[in-house]
Amino acid sequence: MTSSSETESFQIRNAFPSDADSIIAFNQAMARETEDRTLEDRIIRAGVQRIFDEPDQGFYLVAESEKRIIGTLMVTREWSDWRNGQFWWIQSVYVEKSFRRKGVYREMYRFVKKLASSQPDICGFRLYVEKDNLIAQQTYRSLNMEETPYLLFEEELPKTEKSLFYPKVNLHLHILNTYNKNSSHEPQSSQRRDPSESRGIGL
Repeated sequence: MTSSSETESFQIRNAFPSDADSIIAFNQAMARETEDRTLEDRIIRAGVQRIFDEPDQGFYLVAESEKRIIGTLMVTREWSDWRNGQFWWIQSVYVEKSFRRKGVYREMYRFVKKLASSQPDICGFRLYVEKDNLIAQQTYRSLNMEETPYLLFEEELPKTEKSLFYPKVNLHLHILNTYNKNSSHEPQSSQRRDPSESRGIGL
């Protein structure tokens, strides 16, 4: 599942393992920008590398300009028994400040949809967004995504050396957005998701 798409000023492509350092740096920048939070290098590095080592978990896209990475996006998978298909969750979106509001995310999302079009078991796309991030919400609506009636609940588990989770327990509420051709709804997966992952930084 490797491809690329090019506009006049940037190119979208599947990420390679050699892009890991840039993806890690963008995740760390997003955490600082959105939560004034420092991601521990060994944990985020292990988390990014695991996507490349275990592609069933998901995949990354990158946006490039003049052979320099200027944006990243991660897709993870959620099985829907109601639809007998997979939702692709869009997470870890970050675009460099100098390239924001220039359609980089829009093109990355179109690229995601193009990849999904060749896989008949993909039933839709999901992400979540902070309630006060009105710019991101406007962008998602312009791309045919619809707000759902769900809230997302989360309990974060204590850190262990094996799991490399963060040492705290939190409960988060988020607006959950979904793009789906059908009008039916279903309860959401209990998979843990970091609240910084899908903030839509740099739309």
